[in-house]
Amino acid sequence: MYAVFGNPVDKSLSPFIINQILDIETKKLTLNSKNISVNDFLTLIYKENISFGNVTYPYKEIFANFSDILVFPANILKSINCFKIVDKKILATNTDGEGFFLGLKTIYSKIYYNLFNNPTIFILGSGSTAKSITLSAIRRGFFCYILSRDPKSKFTEFSKTKRVKVINYEEAISCLQIKMPNLIISTLPFSIKKVISFNNLTEKKRDTKKNKVMEFDNRFNIENIDINFRDFVLSLCKYNLDDSDNNQYNYRKNSSNKSSFDIFESNYQSEANLNKKEIEELKITDLNIHNGLAQLIGQAILSIKFFTGINFSNESKIKEIYAQCEKYINSATENNNR
Repeated sequence: MYAVFGNPVDKSLSPFIINQILDIETKKLTLNSKNISVNDFLTLIYKENISFGNVTYPYKEIFANFSDILVFPANILKSINCFKIVDKKILATNTDGEGFFLGLKTIYSKIYYNLFNNPTIFILGSGSTAKSITLSAIRRGFFCYILSRDPKSKFTEFSKTKRVKVINYEEAISCLQIKMPNLIISTLPFSIKKVISFNNLTEKKRDTKKNKVMEFDNRFNIENIDINFRDFVLSLCKYNLDDSDNNQYNYRKNSSNKSSFDIFESNYQSEANLNKKEIEELKITDLNIHNGLAQLIGQAILSIKFFTGINFSNESKIKEIYAQCEKYINSATENNNR
């Protein structure tokens, strides 16, 4: 029996991907408390007859503490995304980082190999997924700028390497004038599209004391987005929106930026149901925003290798699963829109 643990997991694609390779019963198990104990976890595993599984937000670091053996790179990251039961012991590892680059190399090969010409990556966020991707990146010789609102208290695991620099979003804007990243990876829980698509805003207020921009949107429910983060995202666009004229948004050319950026979002469910006007608005920004489906498939393939010892990471198989997942997602979207 396979299971994916998290909250929420109702829309998780992991069981679907697992069943593209393994003929096994799968379950989605929603955990309602962060205070779950190792005994509660083991009781649930044995009750459901689970042999292996994946772990998602917000339990990656919690479940790492439950594990008897942390296999590299989980022993460094202290977070996991997959586990298996062997002789009544929990063995666990983390395939998020390697899965990202496996998916990138297979589905976006041109972008992947171009990284070796300009090995600079901006990573947005500082959680467990960001750390896993960073570790995999520096092992390939890439240089990572980690963008965080609170850079001083984050990423202590990489304090001894010169290939990782943690900066805030205001510093990132200045950095763009000197060093253009070849790739931007967002591990944030919301889509950057929500920040860019200002046509959705119904009301906007600035709270300078808290350095927040309060943005209210009935569809996206965006609140408390850091002003510097929003300004950083807009600085990536060839054309972005100017709100200086009585809060009326108008397009202006961003003369300092002549590059088109590829942004990968680790959340594969980040696609928004945009209307035609909003789609055109995003095209004008000239940002290539990709969801995290390739990463999800990559980490699932490596999870299966951890579970079974069998390597399914050949290009044709990954592309086949990618096509099946896209078909599945499109079908689910059509059903939800009916």
